[in-house]
Amino acid sequence: TNRSASSSQNQNYQFNTNLLLEYTKSFNDHNIKAMGGYETLQFRSDNISVSKRNFPNNAVTGLDAGLELAAGGASVVEWAMQSYFGRINYNFKDKYLLEANFRADGSSRFKDGNRWGYFPSFSAGWNISEEAFMSDIEAIDLIKLRASWGQLGNNRIGNYAYLSTYALNQNYSFDGQVYPGIAQTSLTNEEIKWEETTTTNIGLDATLFDGKITFSTEYFIRQTDGILTDLPIPEFLGAKTAPTVNLASMENKGIEFVAGYRGSKGDLTYNISANFATVENKVTEYFSDIKTGGIQEGYAFQSFYGYESLGIFKSQEEIDNAPTHRANTVPGDLRMKDQLTEDTDGDGIPDAGNGVIGSEDKVIIGNPIPKYTFGANLG
Repeated sequence: TNRSASSSQNQNYQFNTNLLLEYTKSFNDHNIKAMGGYETLQFRSDNISVSKRNFPNNAVTGLDAGLELAAGGASVVEWAMQSYFGRINYNFKDKYLLEANFRADGSSRFKDGNRWGYFPSFSAGWNISEEAFMSDIEAIDLIKLRASWGQLGNNRIGNYAYLSTYALNQNYSFDGQVYPGIAQTSLTNEEIKWEETTTTNIGLDATLFDGKITFSTEYFIRQTDGILTDLPIPEFLGAKTAPTVNLASMENKGIEFVAGYRGSKGDLTYNISANFATVENKVTEYFSDIKTGGIQEGYAFQSFYGYESLGIFKSQEEIDNAPTHRANTVPGDLRMKDQLTEDTDGDGIPDAGNGVIGSEDKVIIGNPIPKYTFGANLG
């Protein structure tokens, strides 16, 4: 019997350092609060495994008793972050609210020169209900107008996407013999940098009739630049892993609304709320010469890309008179649209299909992002 045994060990280490400094000051009707901080985050993972076989019997299980090494391996993964951040708040009579934030983040996942990202944000609020001209309106508990603008960064990619790395145990055939070797099996891109998202919000919040009615509405625009993703590559390149790139820019904009009511009758208290939101998503820029059907300027990100169906074939006669589909098409199969791809009269305007259903007939046929979302809660 070919007896075998294996053992593996994994150790993860995460070191986090935080330093915070806060300051608060109030004078007359002015209130100021400030905060500054520094943070580091270091992660390391060590993995080792070994497997041996040909043990003398089942009673001996120590790995040193195995007569033959079956497999063995080890790996180390490391990444780190370093951040500086700060915030200052200003409040005057609870009427006028201002806030400014700034953070600088450095990530080991980008090379020197692209390693640091700088992300500011600002917000302002006006408590209209605190103004003197609102004091006689008893129905309004709170009405607040607010606006904000800010940026954040994303570095959630692989740890060594900008470095040329080599894989071990890549066997080669040389002079009739198989030899172990190494090879670069992943394509790299040293120019990758932080993905940045810029968000602009304008909103209104209100509470009426001693808290019985609440509502909030908000208009937002969220622009994401330099989206980090793996670039589609043709198989003939022979790489197992595609390069990570800042592939595209994308915009989301829409409106969110939520309203609620709280009431009571005897010993029963109840509440009801409803929410509704719209969003329009589209790719605003695409930075690669390598095209992918699901990412096209002017359409939603990762749209569905395929053939446009015209229904099904109902007879062999329909198949014979239609553009050429795949071989062995039979009644009941889907009938695809032959998109306008030829200029038959030479006027420079495509005006007829080419008579064959092929990859050039694929178009955007939808996307996974709902245009409207809504819901309700009862309690």
